[in-house]
Amino acid sequence: MSSVGSAVRTESSDSAVRTADPTEPPTTLLGTLKHLGPGVIIAGAIVGSGELFATTGTGARVGIGLLWLILLGCAIKVFVQVELGRAAVATGRTTLDLLNRVPGPRVPTGARFSDGTARAVNWVVLLWAAMMLTQLGQVGGLAGGVGQAMHLALPGLGEHGPALWATLAGILTAALLWGGRYRLIQALSAVLVAAFTALTVGNAVALQSTPEFALPTGDLLAGLNPLNDLVDAPDAVFIALAAFGLIGVGATELVAYPYWCLEKGYARFAGVRPNEASAETPAWTARAKGWMRVMRADAFAALVVYTVSTVAFYLIGAAVLHPTGVHPQGSETISALASAYEPVFGKEAGWLFLAGAVAVLYSTLLIATAANARMWADGARVAGWLRDDEGTYRFAVKILSVLLTAISVGLFVFVSSDPVLLVVIGGVAQSLLLPVLGVAALWMRFRVAPPGLRPGAVWTACLFLSVAGLALAGAFGGYTAAMKLIEWLNAAV
Repeated sequence: MSSVGSAVRTESSDSAVRTADPTEPPTTLLGTLKHLGPGVIIAGAIVGSGELFATTGTGARVGIGLLWLILLGCAIKVFVQVELGRAAVATGRTTLDLLNRVPGPRVPTGARFSDGTARAVNWVVLLWAAMMLTQLGQVGGLAGGVGQAMHLALPGLGEHGPALWATLAGILTAALLWGGRYRLIQALSAVLVAAFTALTVGNAVALQSTPEFALPTGDLLAGLNPLNDLVDAPDAVFIALAAFGLIGVGATELVAYPYWCLEKGYARFAGVRPNEASAETPAWTARAKGWMRVMRADAFAALVVYTVSTVAFYLIGAAVLHPTGVHPQGSETISALASAYEPVFGKEAGWLFLAGAVAVLYSTLLIATAANARMWADGARVAGWLRDDEGTYRFAVKILSVLLTAISVGLFVFVSSDPVLLVVIGGVAQSLLLPVLGVAALWMRFRVAPPGLRPGAVWTACLFLSVAGLALAGAFGGYTAAMKLIEWLNAAV
């Protein structure tokens, strides 16, 4: 294989693969569909806060003219996603294990290898950890969004209703994740994804039957042209770039996706991989290629699902909120967005919207917490703070599922009752990490993937374009963070 392990000491190169189970990959469409799953989980995580808050808000502010950018924002990140998944399937290693091998500065963790050598984590893992701290607030914002939606539906709990409902959502999440493994999470994701996709897409399509809010076909087609003149907001570029960083696969989902691929079994089914000093065997390479083909189909199926839902949210904002001047703000986000459903569904609009909002936000709350618990547990393993065995890892995931949920809900209840603020802070942090993950994916493409599993020239070109898009999102994320800091300092003075 490559020299991936030559520069970095590790005792846990293949812990995530668990036990090899060589299985021939499916060769038919039906067989492939039966083995999809990680993408459903990712779709459930993606179509949430970014789409409900940022995408609809973008449509409300700028109209239909940035439809092309919404589509681009969804599509451009998938190549980095697949490349990270390829490295995990090819090596059997987790994302953080691989990221910790990227060359660059390293910081000792205080732990040691069995021979006494000091353990260390590199700059990429440190940046990931910093980003993950902000996700506690972002997940709290999701719980808060669920709380607001439930309070609007059942307002009998008074002024503390949103906080109480958010707490109940957190308790339910912790209970499900304490006893649930991959199959339960995938099943719940599928149900929630189907629910919010049907509600949101159905509403967007139904809007086209109302004379007042139907978008002309010419405008829809013009919205696909980057050179159209339909955008009338003076700060449209900044609004769009902010949404670009939040929609589609975010930094958290990029890191998390290979974990779900490993739990699904793609790497395990490829069988015992050659070690780094030996050549690939034809049988292993053929199996690995087959399971990577399944993984690629899984990623692109998820792309279709979350792109359709994202576009639906954008169209709702552009068709209903933009002409009326209704812009979602702060703690009134859920009720403001509910107005998008009134033209089609009348008095029942509130319930239909709230059902969709709860499905969207709770799916992200549940899946994000499950993924975060896995990543934090693996981060502790990579740092040497957690014993490297299956039982210890699984127990740590359970404990972290409860602990992270409690912290996130607490941030919403006791620190900030504005879910949009918490989500945007987390979104900016994710944007800053995106270019780093893009560069890491390129490194894995050329240094980690075995020669027999490396993609061709067309895919590699798309990967470079994907990394360029992530760099753009990261640059704007940095600009946004700097402006927010200056604004905060001015207010403090």
